[in-house]
Amino acid sequence: MTNDGARFVPDDFGHAAARLAVAQLCDATEFHGATASALDAFADVAVRDLLDLGRIAESHADRTQCTVFDTIRSMEDLEAPRAFASAGGIREIINFFESAADKISFAQPISNFWVV
Repeated sequence: MTNDGARFVPDDFGHAAARLAVAQLCDATEFHGATASALDAFADVAVRDLLDLGRIAESHADRTQCTVFDTIRSMEDLEAPRAFASAGGIREIINFFESAADKISFAQPISNFWVV
């Protein structure tokens, strides 16, 4: 969804899910509190980064679905700072992709988006 075709405006469900993920990340890194505006700003940055990563991975894919290697190339394009410090970083990403289907992506499950 865009506003004037230039700036991303997150939908309510997507922003709420990103805000929940950011709050759980803060909790996992032992932050004991955060203001609502800080969570909203961090969630907005996270959504924008994920959109950029997905858009670039799609452009690398040249097919219907992206692979882990398209995602790695996207992270290289975005100059992910620590993702490629060693071959171990790439191995961790591949292991994450292989095991992601078996894991819950949030510390607490969130309800599915409902369609009327």
